[in-house]
This record gives sequence, C-alpha cells and structure tokens, in this order.
Amino acid sequence: MPSFTKEKWTCSHTAVLIFFTGAVAGLFALSWAVSKDPPEFKNLKYFGLGQGPTFLNTFNASGVELNKGLYEELFGYKKVTGQITETDKQSYQARSAQNKCQGGCPAGQCVRGLCLCDKENPVQYGKCRPRSEAKYLGDREKYRKPELPPLPDNCYITVEVDGRMTRVVDDLEAHRPECQQKVSYPNTFRLEEQTCGLSEAAVGDCFDRYMNLVCGDMNKCVCRQDMRWNDDRMQCELFLPEDCSGVAEVDLATSENKEMEEMIKGRKLVLSTASVDKEKAKTVYCNLLEVHSKKHVASMRGGREEPTILGVFNTIGIIIFGVACAFGFLWLIMIYNMVRYFIRSLDPRNVMMDNLTTGEKIAALGAVAGQEMVERQGEERRAALLQGQTV
Repeated sequence: MPSFTKEKWTCSHTAVLIFFTGAVAGLFALSWAVSKDPPEFKNLKYFGLGQGPTFLNTFNASGVELNKGLYEELFGYKKVTGQITETDKQSYQARSAQNKCQGGCPAGQCVRGLCLCDKENPVQYGKCRPRSEAKYLGDREKYRKPELPPLPDNCYITVEVDGRMTRVVDDLEAHRPECQQKVSYPNTFRLEEQTCGLSEAAVGDCFDRYMNLVCGDMNKCVCRQDMRWNDDRMQCELFLPEDCSGVAEVDLATSENKEMEEMIKGRKLVLSTASVDKEKAKTVYCNLLEVHSKKHVASMRGGREEPTILGVFNTIGIIIFGVACAFGFLWLIMIYNMVRYFIRSLDPRNVMMDNLTTGEKIAALGAVAGQEMVERQGEERRAALLQGQTV
C-alpha cells in the first residue's frame, strides 16, 4: 500500500483507493447476495409451529410419504382427543384401516382412503401431472373445460411457446370466418354444482373432475373424508384444522411427550375410558407437524442453506462478510493515512521540504541540528551562571 506520509499523491494512490473501495463494497454486496433467498423460497413454511389451520399444498408438499405421515398423525390426534364420531369410525374401519379408497383410485396411489400422487407428478387441478407441465396449464385445466371444436388445419401454425412446440391459431388467418371459434366455455367451476348418478356404481362419476371427488349425499360430488375443497387451487386437499400459532416448541424425546407421541401415531392403545390431557396432545401434535414442516422446507430448498446466521447470512455469506471486514479494516487505515497526509500537506514548511532535493534536505537538517546544539549550549551557560550566583 503506498505511503501517505512521505510521498506526494500519485496515480498509484488513486488506483489503490479505487480498488480497495470497490473491493470492500463488492464483497459486502456479495455476502448479502449469496445469503439472500430468491422469491420462490419465501414463505415455504405454512404449517407447523406458529401457523394456523391450513390446506396442505399438494403441489409443493407432494409425495406419498409426507402426505401419508401427516394424515396418519391427524387421524391419531383426532382419535386421542375424541374428535371422531361413530360414523367416522365406521368409515375409517372400512377404508383407512384396510387401505381402500371409495370407488378406487383412477390415478395415483390409494393411501388410507385418499388418492395421492408421487412427488414428481403432483396434483395440479385435480390430476397427477408432471411437475414440468405446471407452466403450461391454464383456464381449461383449472375450470375443467372441454376441448374446443377443432378448426380447419389451414387456421393453425406451430410455434414455440415457453420452450415447447404448440399448435396455435395463425394471426394471419384469424380474420377468416372459418378460423374463428364459435364455441366458448365460461371460467367457472363450482363444487356445489357438480352432480353424479343415482346408482351405487356412480361413486366414480366425479373422477373426471378430480380423483378425490366422489359421489355423496343428494347426488353431489364431495371431497373424500378429511379433505376440503380449496377454491384457490380448485381441488380437494388435506386440511390441517389445528391452530398451532401459539404452541411452543418442546422436546419430544422426554418420557411424557414420547408417550403422547406414541398414542397419536397409534403405537400405543388409547382406552376409551382413559383421561387425556388435550392441551398436551395439541402441543405434541403441533410439534410433530413441525418435524414434517422442517423436512418439507428443506426439500423445497434443495439443499440451499437458510440465512439464519445473524438473521441475514448463511455459511458462505458470513465467510465472504468476514473477508469484506478485513478489507474494510485495511481501507480504514488507508483513509486515516490519507487524511494525515492531507493535513500535513497544509503546513507550508512541509510543502517547502517536499520541494527540496536530497542534498538540500540534508543541509537543512544539519542546520536545524546545529541550531539546536547552539541553543542547548546557551542553556547550559545560563544554568552555570545561575548556579554561580547561588553559591
């Protein structure tokens, strides 16, 4: 680093100042950038501790194992806390216990009475679809609209849309009467308007609208047991009804919590005459939800570390931040020396000295040293005279 105390300001000083300033600012910005989550990683947690009743997003929280575990614990919690009626028990015995689905599963896999899709083909608008097709889905799939009648071949052109070759109406032919669609379907789909047949075999009449819609009372399509219709995603989804917003985290390994966990998971028999602490059951259940939530968030992040260090940085970010602090310290030293040099340059004597040659500087220093020696000898003589007068 160039010295600011004995040299004149040069281009090298400017270059070093610009470099260090840019390096410090860049490193601080980089430490923040590598730690900051992209928008798709925001609000990944929506169930578990601190969260209220919610639908289980079957696109993000997909996969048979996750949904199966959540559903089994929900059933166990309702059983432990006495939230299951006799009618519910008969339904569970007929389907969940035997792992059968009413009317079967036209797609996916039957798990405890529900039709579930695997992780790579999550439910999208009522059907198991490849995850990669999500961006191609539109109003036709959302509102379960039938295919429009085909137009003459000369009305179409094949173009690339979102990376996929698609057949669309040619703008140059769209003005022709034969290339104008005469049929349209409204963007509406109301569950209460979905009807089914009268026969016992009509239980599957609703499958064409969603594999988890079955024919219920009054010949209306209804969601399977423990599922509710989600208007936002236009499909039946598992609903987690417990409010865990005010529940604290506890250690599930303790004996009392472990016993309650075993009861919820069905590994320990719960007698109908037994007295159950419902608050404790809620606490343990919400903490079990938290375990699933953490796994779900980790899966959605794909191994990317959360910025939990100081509430802002991840491991890589904090390392870069440390390097930025080291550069920043050197930058402060440089600025300090620069200020000292600037103050020094305001003294005319220093300016004059900077303009002298080496020989002139040596002569000037010699003169100063001689002057100091004469002054010192004069002080010694005055001291001797004072001493003689005293004697």
